[in-house]
Amino acid sequence: MVTETRIMRNRQWQRQRQKYWTVLGLLLAIGIILVGLVGWRMVHQREVRQALLQKYPVRGLELDQTSAYVDFNQAARHGVKYVYLRATQGAH
Repeated sequence: MVTETRIMRNRQWQRQRQKYWTVLGLLLAIGIILVGLVGWRMVHQREVRQALLQKYPVRGLELDQTSAYVDFNQAARHGVKYVYLRATQGAH
């Protein structure tokens, strides 16, 4: 009787352990897939952005009252050719 109980407990423990590792493996696989998709999306967006920048070689900035400090000399070194200053933002 005692050995049968031990055998049953051992089987239950093995089943629980197998379920644990199965769930852990599935979660790990899902995590790897998600990281891969996010990485692919970032690379794809960078490629699209580079294609758009090559399509429009003249670059500029749009600034308004919410814009932070802009170093215009550094912007010019990075290819900025013009600045559009917005004086108003809606009717208040």
